Amino acid sequence: MSQDQRSALVGFLLIVPAVAHLAYFSMYPVLRSLFLSFHDWNLSGTPEYIGLGNYIRLFNDVDFGRSVQVTLTFSLGVSATLFLVSLTMALLFDRRFPLRDFFRAIYFVPVVVPWVVAAIVWNLIYNPTYGLMNPLTDALHLGQVLWIQNPRLVGISLIIVSVWKGFGYYMVIFLAGLQAIPPEYYEAAQVDGANRRQLLWHITLPLLRPSMLLVAVSAVTDSFQIFTPVWLMTRGGPAGASRMLTIFVYENAFVYLKMGYATAIAALMLVTLVVFTRLQITLWQTDY
Repeated sequence: MSQDQRSALVGFLLIVPAVAHLAYFSMYPVLRSLFLSFHDWNLSGTPEYIGLGNYIRLFNDVDFGRSVQVTLTFSLGVSATLFLVSLTMALLFDRRFPLRDFFRAIYFVPVVVPWVVAAIVWNLIYNPTYGLMNPLTDALHLGQVLWIQNPRLVGISLIIVSVWKGFGYYMVIFLAGLQAIPPEYYEAAQVDGANRRQLLWHITLPLLRPSMLLVAVSAVTDSFQIFTPVWLMTRGGPAGASRMLTIFVYENAFVYLKMGYATAIAALMLVTLVVFTRLQITLWQTDY
């Protein structure tokens, strides 16, 4: 065996544990879920094959349609707001000013706070009796506001929590993209008389497109799969106004024991995310 062959064999043996871990803990659950989506199974006994029965039922399920609407509205609100807020903050923190690094760290703190802790804290903030939002609503003469108890406000309330929790992470991604732009481009443009707005529109934003794609895809994917804060804060209520698809999957799988139906929903979520990702790649016209 030659030296090159031995090196290739050693490299293969080194990646085997990682590949095995990925296959068993990532690929197998996905394939198993797809298999179960064509069966009727209540977590006991042998799954009963029913073909496309679960998928046909989905399109006749009013609760599923409502859950899709809630999820799409929430995902659009979170991802668009996260994109704009994180980009704005990254542009601000890319400039030099006193205590810049300190404020960067402060704004990143919510990212490392566990979702369980964040949900508990925001439940207290939104409490209509002693919550920290009450002084603000009193100052605006709005009276007692039921932030997560009102079907019309619960969506906005959860969007605020999600943006607060995640914008620091996406801000760092944008900052990395900004710092990767060669300063020579700005210097050349300034020599030609470009102002700040022209530098932003013709140099910064075009060269940030790879970072924009990453943020857009990640924000949509994360918001589409959100579960913990919604479950802890609203349990999908009130009146189903915050019943995301993840909540709908959980209820069908572990409350109603309709595992086949739940996996069919999960499969459609996977296909939807793949389609959204492909559309975003096309929209940003990147080479990925």
